[in-house]
Amino acid sequence: MSKRHQMRRLGAATLTAAVVFTGASFSATAASAEDAPSGAPVAEVRAGNTAPSVTAAQTGSLTLAPGGSGDVSVTLSNSGGTATSAEIEFTVTAPSGTVFTSNTFRTRTTGKPAGTERGTLSGDSKTLTFTSARYSIPALGTVRNIFTLQADTDNVNNGVVSDGKLQITPNSDIPDAVAAAISYTSRGIMAQTATPTISAGATETATIRVGNASGTSTSGTTTFTITAPSGTTFGNATVSYTKSDGQTGSFTGTLSNNGRTLTVTDTPYSVPANGHVSNSFTLAADDENSLNGPVDDGSFTVTAGTGIPVGANSKVRYVAEAALRVLTPEMDALVSGKNLSFSGTGAPHAVISIEDEDNDELAQTTVDADGTWQVSMTEELTPGARSLMVRQYASKDTASALNFTVAAPAADDLDVATPARNGRVNAGTITFTGTSNPNAKIELRSIATGDPLGT
Repeated sequence: MSKRHQMRRLGAATLTAAVVFTGASFSATAASAEDAPSGAPVAEVRAGNTAPSVTAAQTGSLTLAPGGSGDVSVTLSNSGGTATSAEIEFTVTAPSGTVFTSNTFRTRTTGKPAGTERGTLSGDSKTLTFTSARYSIPALGTVRNIFTLQADTDNVNNGVVSDGKLQITPNSDIPDAVAAAISYTSRGIMAQTATPTISAGATETATIRVGNASGTSTSGTTTFTITAPSGTTFGNATVSYTKSDGQTGSFTGTLSNNGRTLTVTDTPYSVPANGHVSNSFTLAADDENSLNGPVDDGSFTVTAGTGIPVGANSKVRYVAEAALRVLTPEMDALVSGKNLSFSGTGAPHAVISIEDEDNDELAQTTVDADGTWQVSMTEELTPGARSLMVRQYASKDTASALNFTVAAPAADDLDVATPARNGRVNAGTITFTGTSNPNAKIELRSIATGDPLGT
């Protein structure tokens, strides 16, 4: 509904304003005045239901390394037409692997200067409780609450941790339970330092680094299990290590029967203060590995001991380059030498080269993004047995021999010149002549017996 009314301001100036109602609110703008410009806003008032309506949500993201600190924000928004006035109480729980650095937090309130509030911190610094009668969320405004988190120096979490929470206790302004999850991304004490690219049948080294952000070195025995990512096995049972203080050495573990799990049990293990240990092992890609691209389903997990916190873990990953496969022509097939086509699978974007017995290139193509390739010959191959080499040029060059026989072309335009049809010839050797398509194989057979008489 829209209505126009006249508004008069007391004092020296008389103001005529247009008031427009829209739903549960109205606004007014100056139409004319002695001391106000035309169109200047003069009022905005909520009508109807003016009760506060509060929601909560984390704003922004945070990434923490072990021992690191940073800010996380939770914003309380009020879409109602009235500011909150009742005493507010909320409890903030730090996500796993972190604590609050203090019992104070900063606030940014719509239309007000930046502020600081003080709550009560639990003994383990993981819970902050706040109660205040003067904390107010403005009408149609927000309060951003900024808390500082510090990650544990032995934080074993990796990836997104989202079990923190801000929970408002219901009151007369906020009768329903309002809460927001608090999350951060943990880099953990353990991570893979580089991702090797491994072609089918090849071996490469993967390295997992264990860090220690505290000022005291760790000490004790440790049991850890490494699972090889899909398409690989372990090249051996050795895990070598290099410490940040220069010490080197190795562990010998136990391999599972299929070579995909390596367990190192109760081995002495220590990480230097404010340092790290890099653990390296060999991954061997299966000869017929058909995977392409990133593979990250391997793992390095600490299961017992005190040298590394139990539960510390990291993914083990690599980038797979698929094996070269020739699908057509099949091995030892009989093929036509005209417009001969080759196809197969391989590593995406790798170069495929078809080479003859003298290593001269006959054709070349590139593997498509989906791992398939196809190329056709531009020249006709002569009849007979052929042994070609198909090569894939990728991070590791591979090759596959291909043997086949090129069939003689059929005589599709045969014309016998001599002897003449139904003619008479002298006894002895008879010479036949004529024309046909190039490279066609001509056979002379007996009509009576079908036996070959000459070629």
